[in-house]
Amino acid sequence: MTDKAKLEADLGPAEAGYKRRIVELEAQVKRLADEKLSLATSEQKFRSIAENSQDYIMRYDRECRHLYENPAALEISGLTEEDIIGKTHREAGFSEALSELWEKSISEVFNTGKAKQSNFSWENEGRLVYLDWCLYPEFNANGGVDTVLGVSRDITDYKMVELKRQAAEQRFRSLFEQSGALCMILDPNTPDGIPIILEANKAACDAHGYTRAEFVGRRVVDIDDEDGKKQVVERTQKILDGKPLRIENIHVRKDGTTFPVVVYADRVDVPGDDLPVVFTTEHDITERRNAEHKLSNSLNEKDILPKEIHHRAKN
Repeated sequence: MTDKAKLEADLGPAEAGYKRRIVELEAQVKRLADEKLSLATSEQKFRSIAENSQDYIMRYDRECRHLYENPAALEISGLTEEDIIGKTHREAGFSEALSELWEKSISEVFNTGKAKQSNFSWENEGRLVYLDWCLYPEFNANGGVDTVLGVSRDITDYKMVELKRQAAEQRFRSLFEQSGALCMILDPNTPDGIPIILEANKAACDAHGYTRAEFVGRRVVDIDDEDGKKQVVERTQKILDGKPLRIENIHVRKDGTTFPVVVYADRVDVPGDDLPVVFTTEHDITERRNAEHKLSNSLNEKDILPKEIHHRAKN
């Protein structure tokens, strides 16, 4: 065999190996190109959604620097891309307190790989803005957190309604607790028609000898005498039919003793709730009953005395 033939024979397997490697590299290049195209398409879709979203969308790197902010986020912050991209919150001029809050949360998502949600407020051009802020980890091919995506929504209108509701609830609670009457809110929507005590003020709990924990959740028949127990379903139905109730009743304390009350009860339809409740105000009329009893005895004595004198005079 000549030297040339021998060289070609030796190169045969190597050449085949080179060709296989070339095919593998070409396939790898094509796969990378496809992945790059897919990533570009995905990024384009993201940009299309983010650019038109009214939510505030941001992306951060591990140093908590801004990689992206959508137009809505730039508008609410009053910043341009030059002001914020590549910078942390501190570097962009946000307060130390908010910067610490935000960057601590972003770092937590990087470290845990778990989404995080929080609410916060900040003053923007003299207006207090409330935001709901969600952070989501964005994973790389190896399963590590590559970036963190932040999505904020302005919940100022909702928050203001909630604050007003809380203030109104606090005012009601103050009136409810400071009322001299025994006040209760009852749930009449029970299978047997016997209301359950949903809420009661301290005066009502004390008058019946229960703690609030013991009193709330009880059925009203637990504090009615036998006559009241027999009439509770009928009376409740009349209230639900829109007929306010005023009765004098006998209530039973935890220790079994009784006391008379005058009861005012009416149906209340709560906005946003399909089921009505019954609001009752009651007054302990023990002193009035005692006074009436004394007056009755006094009148009886006055009536008896003339008759006794007349009887003795005749005899």
